[in-house]
Amino acid sequence: MRKFSFRQFGVPLTIVLLLSVLLTMSLRADGPRISDAVRRPKVSAGQSPAQAADSKPHQPAAGEAADPQLPSAGEVELKTSRVYVFVGKTGLGHEHAVLGNLKSGDLHLGREKSAGKLEFDMRSFVADTADARRYVGLKGETDRGTAQKVTSNMLGPDVLNVASFPIATFEIVSAKKQRDLKDGAAEYLLEGDLTLRGVARRIRFTALDEPKKGWHHLRGRFAIRQTDFGIKPFSTGLGAIGVADELTIYGDLWVRPEQPLADKSEEPAR
Repeated sequence: MRKFSFRQFGVPLTIVLLLSVLLTMSLRADGPRISDAVRRPKVSAGQSPAQAADSKPHQPAAGEAADPQLPSAGEVELKTSRVYVFVGKTGLGHEHAVLGNLKSGDLHLGREKSAGKLEFDMRSFVADTADARRYVGLKGETDRGTAQKVTSNMLGPDVLNVASFPIATFEIVSAKKQRDLKDGAAEYLLEGDLTLRGVARRIRFTALDEPKKGWHHLRGRFAIRQTDFGIKPFSTGLGAIGVADELTIYGDLWVRPEQPLADKSEEPAR
């Protein structure tokens, strides 16, 4: 029996290979795939978390299978959500800005009890990044050596003591809606217990929710005193250089909705 060969028909080998590649691509195109609309947001070098979340997160298309890498309904998107802290000064000290990540989180807007929980990865907190300084409104930059020294003091046993307390939590008792605003935005009153260095204190503050690209984008801030959590504010030089007792904490969270959100930015122009 004669073996079949394309060469007997005068077909060059390169054309055979090209036809094989095209056939393979067409078969893959019909198979299941995850669309860009449901891929998890990624932060590129030099890109702020808000910018990354602004362009990437999006609700899945109707009828599309859920992406296992996406947060579940009500969960916080960890790669783009951030915590920022403004640290004031005393004496000849300097103002600082701190950036931190979340370890886990869920937030259920509108609930009047058991509204969620946020866990903060205290080991991730770092002082005076460019993003952090810009977010809290500080001008200029801090050189790397100084920033590393500030971070070391902050994470050490005399301040956050992350070796013994690597996690801080915000147990959210309620997240009541206060009022509706324009373009689908709303204000919520969040109340719950913040636990830092093993000490819990009740806090309450207003958060602004601006739905964007199918996600809840929540921003809010509140103030705490370090001494309320058993922390002695850092100082040196016999107290001539130090940081203020009061800290201002900013939350910038992206939360996957429990119900689909309308995205006015994608409506046809009228």
